[in-house]
Amino acid sequence: MKALAGIARRLRPSRRERPEASGAERLGEAIVLWTGYGEAAWPDRGAAGEARLRARFGEAEARRLLTEVRCAAHEFSASDAWITAPDLPSMADHASAEYRARRPDLPEAAISALAWCYTFDFR
Repeated sequence: MKALAGIARRLRPSRRERPEASGAERLGEAIVLWTGYGEAAWPDRGAAGEARLRARFGEAEARRLLTEVRCAAHEFSASDAWITAPDLPSMADHASAEYRARRPDLPEAAISALAWCYTFDFR
């Protein structure tokens, strides 16, 4: 059993071998679309956000990306900036800096979109 796990590990490409830049850019675009950042007056992460993903990426890819997008949003919202920051701009800056340190590969627009949602949720 251990031998099979070792073989599978060797056959699976490492994170460094995967084309992360294009994946991160695609995820970043999906985050911006899903949130409605730059288009909506407030975060619109429900059915409309999912529809924007399907329109841009197609049904199967949108479903796959939606999982990653929700995971990214959940990770971003784990910040305690809503407790420690004195105001909304500081909250956005603090939470963004924390997340940027964890995901330096994501485009700045994606981090801004997540910060926009975060400050809306914790205002």
